[in-house]
Amino acid sequence: MGFAGSIQTVQRYLRPFKAATTAPPARRPAPQPRRIVRWIMTDPGNLTADEAADLKEIRTNCPELDSVTHHVREFATMMGDLRGEDMAEPTSTSSASASSSRPDPTTSQDQRQSPDRASRRRAMS
Repeated sequence: MGFAGSIQTVQRYLRPFKAATTAPPARRPAPQPRRIVRWIMTDPGNLTADEAADLKEIRTNCPELDSVTHHVREFATMMGDLRGEDMAEPTSTSSASASSSRPDPTTSQDQRQSPDRASRRRAMS
């Protein structure tokens, strides 16, 4: 009909198992994203020792944030030293696609239309 022993029997049996295991150390809560962004955007010399250590830990655990931090600091150095010539040139495909997607504001609507459509429109007027 079920277990005939007492609850004390079960507790005595389980006691050695409970003593042998320890709880894992509690994890520290992650800092808020806004705080992490502030640490990344701040000059490393202006961070406190605790903030620098926390940012280093975050960068170690997340390669994407490490890459972002590296790029932000390179850009800040470039802007601070006024080294704009170090910026990478945009690729020809991205600039060509950007210029072809926007109409030239100095041309009229008739000039932007295909030649056949523009000629038909002039013939109708």
